[in-house]
Amino acid sequence: MATLLNESCPLCETAAEYCWVDSRNRKYFKCPKCTFFQISTRAQKVLATTSAERRKRYAEQAPKAPADHLLVIRMPDAERRAGSTDILQASYVSKADLPLNCE
Repeated sequence: MATLLNESCPLCETAAEYCWVDSRNRKYFKCPKCTFFQISTRAQKVLATTSAERRKRYAEQAPKAPADHLLVIRMPDAERRAGSTDILQASYVSKADLPLNCE
């Protein structure tokens, strides 16, 4: 059985639960306001030092995920970052392509 841990949501700061996925490189959050989303540990560190407005934009995106998709926030590889001013990538990813079982 997976262990759910408590932590403030990195997007809206509401009390939330998460579990580790993807060899502890990513957290799978369940937030009462933002619903479900995944965030890499590196992206979470970046968000902790960014503006509240930016976090709010991600918080608003998470519940708008299409059916069978989740918002995933991560640091893109250097190739994808080239030419972009944004260090983070947020996209809706099919649940079929994601690790959803908590470790």
